[in-house]
Amino acid sequence: VMSLVNVRNCIRFYQTAEELGACTLMNYCAEIIASHWDDLRKEDFSSMGAQLLYKMIKSKTEYPLHKAIRVEREDVVFLYLIETDSQLPGKLNEVDHNGDLALDLALSRRLESIATTLVSHKADVDMLDRNGWSLLHKGIQRGDLFAATFLIKNGALVNAATLGAQETPLHLVASCSAKKHSAAMMSEMAQIAEALLQAGANPNMQDSKGRTPLHVCITARNEHVFSQLLQCERLDLELKDHEGSTALWLAVQYVTMSPDHSVNPFEDLPVVNGTSFDENSFAARLIQRGSNTNAPDTVTGNCLLQRAAEAGNEAAALFLATSGAQANHRNKWGETPLHTACRRGLAGLTAELLQQGANPNLQTQEAPPPPREAASASSPAHSVYLQTPLHMAIAYNHPDVVSVILEQKANALHATNNLQIIPDFSLKDSRDQTVLGLALWTGMHTIAAQLLGSGAGINDTMADGQTLLHMAMQRQDSRSALFLLEHQADINVRTQDGETALQLAIRNQLPLVVDAICTRGADMSVPDEKGNPPLWLALANGLEDIASTLVRHGWDGLRCHVLGPGA
Repeated sequence: VMSLVNVRNCIRFYQTAEELGACTLMNYCAEIIASHWDDLRKEDFSSMGAQLLYKMIKSKTEYPLHKAIRVEREDVVFLYLIETDSQLPGKLNEVDHNGDLALDLALSRRLESIATTLVSHKADVDMLDRNGWSLLHKGIQRGDLFAATFLIKNGALVNAATLGAQETPLHLVASCSAKKHSAAMMSEMAQIAEALLQAGANPNMQDSKGRTPLHVCITARNEHVFSQLLQCERLDLELKDHEGSTALWLAVQYVTMSPDHSVNPFEDLPVVNGTSFDENSFAARLIQRGSNTNAPDTVTGNCLLQRAAEAGNEAAALFLATSGAQANHRNKWGETPLHTACRRGLAGLTAELLQQGANPNLQTQEAPPPPREAASASSPAHSVYLQTPLHMAIAYNHPDVVSVILEQKANALHATNNLQIIPDFSLKDSRDQTVLGLALWTGMHTIAAQLLGSGAGINDTMADGQTLLHMAMQRQDSRSALFLLEHQADINVRTQDGETALQLAIRNQLPLVVDAICTRGADMSVPDEKGNPPLWLALANGLEDIASTLVRHGWDGLRCHVLGPGA
């Protein structure tokens, strides 16, 4: 008979041997059972009586309750409870060698009767495993609707947080993603979320990264739990994680045109327009629910619109601009969203902000820190403040944005709304530069011509009384000086020292400029402060080409010879 015994039938032979008193066969079967104890299935024990099975289990394991549950024998569980009555409920909350709790084993096998029996005997529904996870955490983690529902009904703590990550049950259900779980699983997670909220779960608890369940479900794109949370009256939409992000900021980051992973933390394909921000989008639903479309950052003062523009996420910025975000919000440096759009070269956003009433004449109050991609500290925009948005568009070389602002000025008088404000081209930055001057000194003469065509003043004076023509010559910038002369700059305006444009051109050795000034009829007889006429000034400095130019334009050489220097 012993030759017929194997793993699958050893239990039956053991039971028969025990009934017949066949000790040799019983011991032989016991050895096989001991060798394959963990391989034996619940079916293998189905025919064995409760008393015999309990006796066998006690002889083979330190944790008979756990084994009785694994083989799904409620009768054996009762025998264990009777025998250990004086040690309850402590024995019910022991963790076996596998790290399992008896109640968790019963729940994971959907043994509701056994689970109910354990709870009625004071098994702790909030017992933690070795990793600091409660039974409710574990049930949710394995997607177990039965276990989660049972525990919630039996009073499990719905706000318990895991050790370390500080995740509540709501965080765990919110983190389920449709990419990794079936539609059925996602639906069950939503049911758990509903049960948690009905049982008093706090939707505003934050994990170790400061994220609420709302933050988590947006990142996971968990539509089901997102909808459940929005229905919760206690939901705080403005809580920020440790990176300073509200739920709305995460929602608008989801749609982005940037392939940069730091901008788009989600794996979804980038969207090339703003159409995904329709009324059913997470972002739109958050705003409809009452999310603050500004939510300024506590460090920089940047609102969501500025953060989106700074990240180059024009689709998100456009969505916010048309969803009630303040067009004239100012950050700690006095920069508005229009400044940010102009600095980042976002022409579409610039146009929309102007339509929304953004003021193009607001000036920065402090110099903002240079962007990471700044070429050098000598950038035209470095350490400058009192900049208008147009200053920034020019300083950062965004001609398309400049064109948008110039078009807006042309259209403002015919606008259908009263929101648009006409740009003032005479405003000066902290370096005393108008937008026209800035365009000239950065070599953007095409933009300078557009500015003049839109009404920029060519003869505006700086604080020291200099005109742009004076400055161009002092910089020895022949190209800009000639540009200004071609556009009818006034050649008769003198500096505060009384110097004429012609004298400046000679002193700075600019023969082409001298020629252009003379062509425009400059008075070549005006002497300098020492009484020397222009020709003598040229000759004294060895500037024969300039002297020749003066003579060619009709300088009276005989008179000059007769009078002489200082005459």
